Amino acid sequence: MRFGYMLLIATLLLGMVLGACSVNSMREESRELLWTLFISPKDPWAGDGWQNLVLSWNGEENDYPDPDSVYIQFGDRSYWLENWGSHWFGRANLTPGMNYEFWIVADGILLTHASLQTVMEARADFPADFSPHDEATLFWDLEGDNQGQVLRLSAENEEGTRDEYVLALDPGERGFTIPANAVRDLGWQASYSLDLTQMNQLISNRVLIQSSQTLGCNYPLE
Repeated sequence: MRFGYMLLIATLLLGMVLGACSVNSMREESRELLWTLFISPKDPWAGDGWQNLVLSWNGEENDYPDPDSVYIQFGDRSYWLENWGSHWFGRANLTPGMNYEFWIVADGILLTHASLQTVMEARADFPADFSPHDEATLFWDLEGDNQGQVLRLSAENEEGTRDEYVLALDPGERGFTIPANAVRDLGWQASYSLDLTQMNQLISNRVLIQSSQTLGCNYPLE
């Protein structure tokens, strides 16, 4: 579910930073992706630089190369990843908002070599409470603009009924008011979540690399 959400954000971000023709071209390229690398803070509120690394195979299941070892080198430091199925996990200490040259290597074979700026991490002030029948305003601070920002409001109840409101924001926005009734009232057992995601990304040699930070707040209704 998390991977699907990040890919949704990637699609929204493409529409913000590229023209229509370029978006179509990038969508064609995304269908040929072999790998995705997600880089996100271990603790999105801490700002301590520790990032989770998740490298996942995106190609056909039967074509998975099943490497014995994978590492990612950022600058002059290498981080080895641990395997679980077609996913590889690790951690790296990276400064938010810094441009890094990096290499992804599997079994000694270079998957890609590129440069990406890690996201500048937001500090957000979420509403103290939430009702789907009322407006909700969120404010946040950033030291500079990232490629894109995505706001997501989701609703779910115990029966599994879901609704959501997702919006790509201009990189310069520092506040937004969600309109009343943006999601349905799903009853007294419903819970609501508000997320703000910052993201930078690129595609290099059939690898999608995303650096992101998601801050969130949950609102169970009593």
